[in-house]
Amino acid sequence: MKTFEKLDLTKKYEMVRKHGTRVLTASYQQFCVTLYLLNGHYAESYFNVKTLKVERVQLTEYRDLEKYLDLITIHDIYWIL
Repeated sequence: MKTFEKLDLTKKYEMVRKHGTRVLTASYQQFCVTLYLLNGHYAESYFNVKTLKVERVQLTEYRDLEKYLDLITIHDIYWIL
């Protein structure tokens, strides 16, 4: 996914929205963070609810997914499979 990392913010966001599968959305401080599954990798988009803009889209490592464990339900997993 080195190609993904080279894309600008707009292209990254378009890619996860069009080609990714939304796993869940969570609120952290002023951000609405959406976790996507994209070609076997996880990506997060950070939408700032104060500015109403996507500020960051990034791939995440499996070890960084621990923060989502309490939020994932069987229903979420069913739709991914």
